[in-house]
Amino acid sequence: YNYGATREAGEPVLHANAGGRTLWWKWTAPHDGVIVADTAGSEILNYLGVYEGSSPAALTQLGFGISGTSANTSVGFLGDAARVNVNVRAGQTYAFLVDAQQAAQGVLQLNIAYAWTITPFAGSTSMSGSTDGTGANARFSSPSRMVGDAAGNLYVYDASSRTVRKITPGGEVTTL
Repeated sequence: YNYGATREAGEPVLHANAGGRTLWWKWTAPHDGVIVADTAGSEILNYLGVYEGSSPAALTQLGFGISGTSANTSVGFLGDAARVNVNVRAGQTYAFLVDAQQAAQGVLQLNIAYAWTITPFAGSTSMSGSTDGTGANARFSSPSRMVGDAAGNLYVYDASSRTVRKITPGGEVTTL
C-alpha cells in the first residue's frame, strides 16, 4: 500500500506526475542479464521507473512505463500495468520507483523477472557435431550430463556420439 507515502527531496519525477506517493525498491544483479519489471497486480494507475545510481539526486533513468496506456518506453503495453525491460550488469544495484497517478492511494505491486546471460566458452549454439577444438571450433551433438574436477576441467557426456568430452578452463575440447 502507498498510504502515507510521499515524495522525498531530490527524488525523480516520472512523466511530469504530480502524484508524489512513491514506493522504492532496490536490487543488485548477481549476473549480467535482462530484467522485465512490471506493476501487474497493482490496484491503481501508476508509473514505473528503473534507475541506477547511488543517491536520489544522482540517479540515471534506464526506462519508465505508464499503466493504463500504451506509452511504456521499453517494451509496450501490458494491460493496466506499467512495464520496463532493462539490461543489467553483475554487481550493479538498480532502484525501482513506483508512483501513483494523480496521488491515488491503494496497492502498488512490483514484479521482477530476471534472465541471466549464458555465454558458451566451448562449442557453438548454432552448429552441432562431434569435433574436438578450442572455443567455438568445438562441436557437441547432445551434451546431457556434466561434472567438474578440482583443476577446473568439465567432463561432458555427449549422448548422440556416446562419448565423454573434456573441456579445459581455456575452452579446449578433447574426446576421451
